[in-house]
Order: sequence, then structure tokens, then C-alpha cells
Amino acid sequence: MLTRIDPAIDFIWGDSPPLAGMQKDFFSARWQGWLRAPASGRYTLVVIAADAARVWIDGQPVIDRWGSHPHTRQSATVDLTGREQEIRVEFWHKTGQSFMGLGWVPPGQTRAQAIPASALFHEPVPAQTWLPDPPRPDEQGRIELPAVFADCHGDTVRYNELQDGNAICGWDNAADRVSWDFVAPEGDYSVALEYWGDPASAGSELNLTVGAFSLTGKAENTENPPDANTFALGTVHLTAGHQTLEIRPAAASHDAFMDLSKVVLVPVVPASAP
Repeated sequence: MLTRIDPAIDFIWGDSPPLAGMQKDFFSARWQGWLRAPASGRYTLVVIAADAARVWIDGQPVIDRWGSHPHTRQSATVDLTGREQEIRVEFWHKTGQSFMGLGWVPPGQTRAQAIPASALFHEPVPAQTWLPDPPRPDEQGRIELPAVFADCHGDTVRYNELQDGNAICGWDNAADRVSWDFVAPEGDYSVALEYWGDPASAGSELNLTVGAFSLTGKAENTENPPDANTFALGTVHLTAGHQTLEIRPAAASHDAFMDLSKVVLVPVVPASAP
């Protein structure tokens, strides 16, 4: 009866039909498009429907609550990549009050929220158009690489939601890693991490590489906000131009990695000549 673009799946029709001229009972709907999470990580998808619903991500069924049910509330844990992924949602209503909602619980959160229109697309978006230009030095030459803009390599990198936004909190596979691309002038830079850690993450080791340099560090336990904790790794020398900075586990995987909010590079000012 109708084909249209819906910005989100969040409907309460009650005793009314979803469309003028349509019956209020025994109807169905299908939404097809692309889902893009704001960051990669483990999300909980949540469907609330009367009567039935099912969801596919990249062609794989993740929620299947079909048939006659007075009230469906179904959830499933999925690993989203932070890139465009195909999503299909089907809904069927029998009789009585009708409603349909698709939500998620982002990593590090506990309450479900409707998936916003900013994460749903009816046409595929060119890859990575949502990412900003490569970070560049500010007026003081300082370069910040926030965790939310890290490029994840592998399937098990997880994020946590802290005061200042997303923070990298763990990985299950020692081969997984994260990286940032940025632009910098030639010079020496001190490298530090801004982070928060708990006893479970204390002792986890990491390797950081940028240019021809490799630095190793070990997380410590702290109870302060992430912007109050600086983990100094050392100094590197960068040639001018495009750079890639990468962080990976130093040895084996560590399930409770520190909550890493950003990497900060600060130019080292040479001492004045006598």
C-alpha cells in the first residue's frame, strides 16, 4: 500500500491504522537500508513490538520473534563496525494496540534508546565520508587523537562511554589493533595517553608505533576522570607529512584494557642555544 522513507523506526499507532485508508489490524511492514554505529563495539539491539518482529544485520538474522505475540520485547548482542552495514527489519501486527520500536544500548551504557535517524540510511553512504579530515596540529603544535575517531582493525575492539565520549576499553584478540591517520610537521614529539583505569585493567601492556618509532607502556590503576590521568610513553621523531599511529596489545590479549580516551602528541621545544 505504501513505500516511503522513515527517518527512524519508532512508532506508536495505538488503536489507529498506520496509514489513512488502511485497516488497523492484520498488517505488516518491512524496512531496508543501512545502519552505521557512531563507533565500533558491542551493541545490544532491542525490539519492542506488538505483535512480531525480526531483524537482520548484513544478511544474518539477529532477532527472530515471529508469530502471534501480545507484546514482543527481544534483544540481541551484535558487534557493529562503525561502518555502513545492511539492515532489514520486518514487523507484523495482528489485533489490538499496535507499536514498533527499534533501539540499541551502546557500549558502556545500560539504558536502551531509539536508534537515531543519524545512524540510519536508505542509500549507502560512501565509505568514511563521516570521518573528519586527518587531525592537524593546533596553534601550539599539539595534536590530539580521540578514541572515537580510531580506525579499528579486527572484530573485538570494544568501546566504553565515559565523560568525554567514547574510550577504547578492551580487545579479545591479540592481533586486533587501532590506528589514527594524521598530519604533522617534522620534529620531536612527546607521546602520552589520557585514560582511566581500574584494578582489572592494571598491568595490561601496549605497543604504540608511529613512523620508525615503537613505544611500550603498562596501564596503572587510577580512580580519577580520564582527563586527569596522563600516561607518558616517551618521545618520537616524525618526518613532515602524513603519519599513522597504531596501538596494539604488547603480548597476549587483555580483556580489560584501560579506558583510553585519546593520544596526545606535544612538540618538544629544543633548549635555547647559549
